[in-house]
Amino acid sequence: MELEREFSVALRPGVEDTDEYKTHLSGVDLGTILRTSSNTTSELLSLARQSSAELIVVPDGDQLAIRLGAGARWPSDARLSLLVMRATAQGHRRRLLNPARRIVRRALVAAASARPRVSVTILRSSWIAPSRLGRTVGDPISITVLPLDRPAIRSKRGLDPDRFWFAVLGAVTERKNADLVAQALLALPSREVGLVVAGKIQPSMLARLQDLIPQFSQMGVGLVIDNRLLTDGELDEYVAASDCLVLAHSNEGPSGLFGKALVAGTRVLAAGARSLRTDARTMPSHASWVPLSVKSLAQGMAQVLSSERPKPADLPDPRQFAEALL
Repeated sequence: MELEREFSVALRPGVEDTDEYKTHLSGVDLGTILRTSSNTTSELLSLARQSSAELIVVPDGDQLAIRLGAGARWPSDARLSLLVMRATAQGHRRRLLNPARRIVRRALVAAASARPRVSVTILRSSWIAPSRLGRTVGDPISITVLPLDRPAIRSKRGLDPDRFWFAVLGAVTERKNADLVAQALLALPSREVGLVVAGKIQPSMLARLQDLIPQFSQMGVGLVIDNRLLTDGELDEYVAASDCLVLAHSNEGPSGLFGKALVAGTRVLAAGARSLRTDARTMPSHASWVPLSVKSLAQGMAQVLSSERPKPADLPDPRQFAEALL
């Protein structure tokens, strides 16, 4: 007989009023709603007492894991399950410090996992084999459309069926370098191409893209800008409709968009981050990696244009992700 589990979700004040909540969570059963102001150990201890919880799951537990590894205590009887989103430190302007920072971070995360009643799970790309060092779980990947739907989706999204579409999708912040991708596309000799930038675009990045609109028009290169918070289904449609997803950023960690592209049979051109380089080398039939520069991106795009579209990849069941944390 399977025991019924009761659950509560802790949210910060005002979250329900955000566009992100309304778009992604408004129709989801979140159980009993609790309120929290932070992920500090004292706040979580208060939540544990308030709810009589036996297990507390922190899905963005990087900083808490570091604090526990550095000496913070977890005196509650409740088990604490932390998901570490980035096992290595982010890039630093002083590159000589990066190896040392990565070693220290890994040591602190390992120390946290040795704490009583604390389990630390490190997020990894679903297409990479589990590491022997530490407990890991694959990034949960799912997609709501089929590759066969591509012609209908292109028509729905206003994408010329005769063009080869590159795409920058999701939360398009400065880190995604959409302007570099646009400049690289303009440097290609082929004009039967286009760029779609869809998702919530940071204002400074949107301004840079808008400055390039006259060049796209003059050179006959397609450009579609859809600046709004996308639903999960809309994001999936753009992934499936594109010929190549461009991930040109320097921040480290698994990319859910990379996984969606694999499942959709959409080629990936990655640039910058070491983790993206590892992902591309692991899936060479689906992805390639180049240094983060306009020249390198243009060269990578030219190679992609002559490549066949990959077959959709099979990835692990997303339920394994939840099981690992629970």
